[in-house]
Amino acid sequence: EADFILFVHVGTSDKDNITYAANHLKNLLDTGYKVALVDLTKDFQASQTILPELVRTGSDIPRLIAYAGWNTTSNSIGTAVTQAALIVQASQDYHSTPEIISAYAANLQFLTARFLDDWYFQKEVQPLINSGLRFFHIDNYHLGENHWLTNQLSQKLMELKAGQLLRETYLNHPVTIFTGPAATDKINLALTNLTVESRLPWDRTFELEVKPTLSIVNFAE
Repeated sequence: EADFILFVHVGTSDKDNITYAANHLKNLLDTGYKVALVDLTKDFQASQTILPELVRTGSDIPRLIAYAGWNTTSNSIGTAVTQAALIVQASQDYHSTPEIISAYAANLQFLTARFLDDWYFQKEVQPLINSGLRFFHIDNYHLGENHWLTNQLSQKLMELKAGQLLRETYLNHPVTIFTGPAATDKINLALTNLTVESRLPWDRTFELEVKPTLSIVNFAE
């Protein structure tokens, strides 16, 4: 009867626990629960997160109402709870079909930004860039004259990751939105394209400003 489930994953090197958690979360989504996922790790390692396992098993991650996996527990939980509360409240307050579609489209946009920033950048792109910077003896917290080139490299890599997210997940999972109490009161939205603009806002690689653009098509149109 709750408005949504806050699913907090704290990953370790134990692969069995990650598989178990992913299967449990997949079942919640398949059953129709609204789930906000906080994807934490003990050692801030990509291998300890749950998102790749969800993608690998074909889980319907666009149906998550929130996702966060940033640098601290408080930042991640605060972001996920806020996002989830906003979309739940919107689904209760809005009654016309255009309003409901607009609210869910905005939430999908923010959800995509979280996937791209909190996982693809923080867990894959940033470590790769930092490794290259260290090889050339460049301080990733003080890029200096290397800021522009690092920014360009980051954008290219994020474009590749956006394409990966689109191919592996979004194209295979339309989003069903219920607009009324009856089972037939629903809209199917297809996520058909994804582009991203990103930049390093400061003279370091610690954080990224991410602005995804989604193409969303209503099946009923």
